[in-house]
Amino acid sequence: MSQIFYEANEIVPIGEAEADFIRAEITGKTQVEADEILAQVKSIMIGLNYRLTNHTCCHLEGLGCIEEVL
Repeated sequence: MSQIFYEANEIVPIGEAEADFIRAEITGKTQVEADEILAQVKSIMIGLNYRLTNHTCCHLEGLGCIEEVL
């Protein structure tokens, strides 16, 4: 079964401070719950330059991951 995550990766210049990263699982969540989680991720990343993706992990099926930039 695929797992679905919202991921936020801070974008920092090479050699600068370590980037922040958030992975929040939304597998099996209702759309309302997923929307609430997404809002929480965005609130944590306020003020940062970051990339937000919907990451579907298919490794358990022996397949590659699918990432959609949000």
